Amino acid sequence: MMRKKICAEVNLQVGKVHPKIFDIVVFGLPIITIILIVLAIYELKREYNSEGMVMVVTCGILFIGLLILATFNGARLNHFRKCYKDGVVLPAKAKIIDRKIVWVRTQETHVAKLLIVFEYKGETIVRKSGKKELAETYLGTQRSGYQPYYFQYDGDVNILYSEKYDEVFILKD
Repeated sequence: MMRKKICAEVNLQVGKVHPKIFDIVVFGLPIITIILIVLAIYELKREYNSEGMVMVVTCGILFIGLLILATFNGARLNHFRKCYKDGVVLPAKAKIIDRKIVWVRTQETHVAKLLIVFEYKGETIVRKSGKKELAETYLGTQRSGYQPYYFQYDGDVNILYSEKYDEVFILKD
């Protein structure tokens, strides 16, 4: 029996699950940056100039930043993979429990907080979007559980619930 591929769209704690192309870009950019550094060093050995040195330093800083981003993204993906292995697909009811208007850059954006209700092993479980341990911050609409794309999930949804990690993912239909 072949297992159907599960494709999660949203994690209730962190928001959108990035598409595969994002992961390829995040892990591929450090390699491209290393190639640029090697080319810049080769050019510096051939003829020393200040522009070549600026390019080496800039690429080095870019590489360190991308490496940090790739490390955090890799840890997040590893956690998601563990949840997928442990998870169970269940039907659930999603309900918008709060709406807000926030300013993103210079634009007014409507955001919502989501409540998911589902049954697992005869027990009714209720989960809200957002991280439990973090308070709402000025820039932290994602951390507090408010997102503009939650409006599309108001109603019946399929979820992946990981009891071991206490994570809820909303699945693509």
